[in-house]
Amino acid sequence: MPTSANGRGTGIVRSVPVVASGSTAVSTAALPITLPSSVFRTVSGAVTPASALATIRALQSTGGGTFEIASTAAASDTGAYSLFPTQAALPAGTPVVGTYQTTLPIPLTADAAAAGKYGIQATSASGTVSTQQVNVTVGNVIQNFAF
Repeated sequence: MPTSANGRGTGIVRSVPVVASGSTAVSTAALPITLPSSVFRTVSGAVTPASALATIRALQSTGGGTFEIASTAAASDTGAYSLFPTQAALPAGTPVVGTYQTTLPIPLTADAAAAGKYGIQATSASGTVSTQQVNVTVGNVIQNFAF
């Protein structure tokens, strides 16, 4: 998950093979994945009613797929949520995307069209889903949901 603590944006490697009790290298100390620098933003708001007990996800469509970048739960007493209040979670910069290959390094391509664009998805405990598109390139966003 990207984090403002390291100031680096989103990097996605698609089609990584997963084997139980195994490991798959996507980089090494000698051939690291270098992520672009990015500023980070917060998306926050409220879900009503709070009794919806919603889960909030930030989804980014890039490189032919949609990927979860961050998630949190709305507060059960107030419905308030934030991605994230103490450490902004969503990169405003351009994500980089590549496809797994055994030869390292895995080439990553910038997707400028996806920079700062997220689908903020609220899912209630009953399974109702609502998604709103936001753009965090210029600042933090308040996005409320009503069920």
